[in-house]
Amino acid sequence: HMDYLSIKDSVDQFRDIMLPQLDLRVEAANLSRFRRDFANEDQVTFPQPIHELTTADVLIESFVNGEPILNYLREHHTDEERQELATIGLETVMKMIFLHDFVHADLHPG
Repeated sequence: HMDYLSIKDSVDQFRDIMLPQLDLRVEAANLSRFRRDFANEDQVTFPQPIHELTTADVLIESFVNGEPILNYLREHHTDEERQELATIGLETVMKMIFLHDFVHADLHPG
């Protein structure tokens, strides 16, 4: 009686979305695109993938020094700093959507 939910179609669609994300060469290509798209941005940085060493199972990339976003919830950051971070984040997402027509986000921290 649950045929209307199309469970098989939903699972197939989920599979088709998730499987390409398991190939880390795709992630490396995404990083390269973000580096290109945001090359002139001073406040946004993406790691440099090392394509020669990256495989479907291993992504090698440069280290980008930064501060975990959750640190901004602590007292040593001011409301002004939090507002600035929120503005940078919002502007970056809007540029991804409306200027570059390419959005990619990871659901894991780090």
